Amino acid sequence: MKWLLLSILASQLMVVGLFQSTPVSYFRHMQFKPYEMNQAYVFDLEFAYPNGGNMTLEVRLTNVAYDRALVLALNVTNASLVQTSVTIFSYLFDTSGSFLLHFRAYRNQFESTLQLRVYERESKSYLVTDELLTVGSNKPTAEVNAFGVITYRHESIMLNGFNSLIVEPYYYAMHFRYWSLKNNHAWQPSMMIIPSLRIETRHPAFTLIDQTRRINKLLSIRFERLDATWVSRLNQLLYVDPQTLYPSSTPYEEYIETDVLFLPLNEFTTLKTIRFQLSITIEALHKYSLTYAFTYETLKPLLGPCHLARFCVGVRP
Repeated sequence: MKWLLLSILASQLMVVGLFQSTPVSYFRHMQFKPYEMNQAYVFDLEFAYPNGGNMTLEVRLTNVAYDRALVLALNVTNASLVQTSVTIFSYLFDTSGSFLLHFRAYRNQFESTLQLRVYERESKSYLVTDELLTVGSNKPTAEVNAFGVITYRHESIMLNGFNSLIVEPYYYAMHFRYWSLKNNHAWQPSMMIIPSLRIETRHPAFTLIDQTRRINKLLSIRFERLDATWVSRLNQLLYVDPQTLYPSSTPYEEYIETDVLFLPLNEFTTLKTIRFQLSITIEALHKYSLTYAFTYETLKPLLGPCHLARFCVGVRP
């Protein structure tokens, strides 16, 4: 029993001694987004050295074209924390789609190293179908956390409401709040979303919409950020004749301002089915182009004339 206790105590002393003698010095708090071939790549470097003193930091790059090309050499004097911005010029990039970064901090008999891979920004195109629930890239970002641990994460964007058939119970108006996008990456990166909505169905009811085009009329759509989700909205004011519900993108006498696309009275039989195409360009950590064709279908016409209804035409709050 005494030998067992002595053995346990000796093991505990060895573990404590190991952690006390090991310097807590490492590269940390760094994020590496994808790079672009024709642009200089910039990231923030941080190295913690609690014992202080002099230190030399190096960053080198390896790809098919270069083997450990020197990116940064920095001599630090009497510092316990180093924070600096590092620039990698685009002439070091090749067509391999990624590069390896080697980090090294050293002095006398001390050395701390780190190695990680950075990937090129990707451009992908998608034809949106009912089965397509997410879009994304297989080229991850890299992150070094507070303890010097490297994590690779892939970007994926969730699609919601992108159905090939949108059905409404009544033939009345379209509000275009059907779709949403959500970036599932842990960094919650900002996204620039450029949508373009085209009316594929040709009909005299849309003559006053986008009068610069005779066919394939365009409507302006935007995606508005709500917390971590981007939600679609009509991005222009429209106008409507309150007697006939004929829409217009230009104000005319007696037309009322609105933020929905009204469907004309007495056109249910010819407009109960309308075809659209929505094109979306998304610039996030990577770039995505979406082409989404859908059909808008209504099941029943309005009950009675609109001019007799109290709240038939108005602007959605």
